[in-house]
Amino acid sequence: MTPLQQQIESDYDTRFNWELTQETLDTMTLVREKCKELAFLMVDSCDPCKGQSTALTKLQEAEMWINFAIARNPASRDQDQPAT
Repeated sequence: MTPLQQQIESDYDTRFNWELTQETLDTMTLVREKCKELAFLMVDSCDPCKGQSTALTKLQEAEMWINFAIARNPASRDQDQPAT
Protein backbone atom coordinates (compact mmCIF):
# COMPACT_ATOMS: atom_id res chain seq x y z
CA MET A 1 0.00 0.00 0.00
CA THR A 2 1.42 3.36 -0.98
CA PRO A 3 1.70 6.22 1.54
CA LEU A 4 -1.13 8.03 -0.27
CA GLN A 5 -3.38 4.98 -0.02
CA GLN A 6 -2.54 4.71 3.69
CA GLN A 7 -3.44 8.37 4.19
CA ILE A 8 -6.73 7.95 2.33
CA GLU A 9 -7.62 4.87 4.39
CA SER A 10 -6.76 6.65 7.64
CA ASP A 11 -8.77 9.69 6.55
CA TYR A 12 -11.71 7.46 5.65
CA ASP A 13 -11.64 5.79 9.07
CA THR A 14 -11.62 9.18 10.77
CA ARG A 15 -14.36 10.73 8.64
CA PHE A 16 -16.81 7.91 8.06
CA ASN A 17 -16.35 5.22 10.67
CA TRP A 18 -17.89 5.84 14.08
CA GLU A 19 -20.25 3.94 16.36
CA LEU A 20 -23.27 5.49 18.00
CA THR A 21 -23.94 4.41 21.56
CA GLN A 22 -27.36 4.69 23.16
CA GLU A 23 -26.00 7.58 25.25
CA THR A 24 -24.93 9.40 22.08
CA LEU A 25 -28.31 8.78 20.44
CA ASP A 26 -30.07 10.08 23.56
CA THR A 27 -27.95 13.26 23.49
CA MET A 28 -28.72 13.77 19.81
CA THR A 29 -32.44 13.33 20.51
CA LEU A 30 -32.24 15.92 23.29
CA VAL A 31 -30.56 18.38 20.92
CA ARG A 32 -33.32 17.80 18.35
CA GLU A 33 -36.03 18.40 20.99
CA LYS A 34 -34.37 21.63 22.19
CA CYS A 35 -34.02 22.88 18.60
CA LYS A 36 -37.70 22.14 18.02
CA GLU A 37 -38.61 24.14 21.14
CA LEU A 38 -36.51 27.05 19.90
CA ALA A 39 -38.09 26.82 16.44
CA PHE A 40 -41.57 27.13 17.96
CA LEU A 41 -40.42 30.13 20.01
CA MET A 42 -39.02 31.74 16.88
CA VAL A 43 -42.26 31.17 14.93
CA ASP A 44 -44.38 32.49 17.80
CA SER A 45 -42.19 35.57 18.27
CA CYS A 46 -42.74 37.23 14.90
CA ASP A 47 -44.82 37.11 11.76
CA PRO A 48 -43.48 35.05 8.86
CA CYS A 49 -40.73 36.95 7.04
CA LYS A 50 -37.39 36.41 5.37
CA GLY A 51 -35.56 36.88 8.67
CA GLN A 52 -37.64 34.22 10.38
CA SER A 53 -37.14 31.82 7.48
CA THR A 54 -33.39 32.39 7.51
CA ALA A 55 -33.24 31.92 11.28
CA LEU A 56 -35.12 28.62 11.03
CA THR A 57 -32.78 27.45 8.27
CA LYS A 58 -29.75 28.37 10.38
CA LEU A 59 -31.25 26.53 13.37
CA GLN A 60 -31.63 23.42 11.20
CA GLU A 61 -28.02 23.84 10.13
CA ALA A 62 -26.86 24.23 13.72
CA GLU A 63 -28.76 21.09 14.74
CA MET A 64 -27.16 19.15 11.88
CA TRP A 65 -23.64 20.27 12.77
CA ILE A 66 -23.92 19.68 16.53
CA ASN A 67 -25.38 16.22 15.98
CA PHE A 68 -22.56 15.49 13.54
CA ALA A 69 -20.04 16.64 16.15
CA ILE A 70 -21.73 14.58 18.87
CA ALA A 71 -21.66 11.48 16.67
CA ARG A 72 -17.96 11.86 15.86
CA ASN A 73 -16.73 13.22 19.21
CA PRO A 74 -19.12 12.37 22.05
CA ALA A 75 -18.51 14.05 25.39
CA SER A 76 -16.57 12.05 27.91
CA ARG A 77 -18.68 10.46 30.61
CA ASP A 78 -16.26 11.93 33.14
CA GLN A 79 -17.13 15.52 32.17
CA ASP A 80 -19.89 17.43 33.87
CA GLN A 81 -22.97 17.36 31.67
CA PRO A 82 -25.01 20.57 31.26
CA ALA A 83 -28.30 20.75 33.10
CA THR A 84 -31.38 20.23 30.96
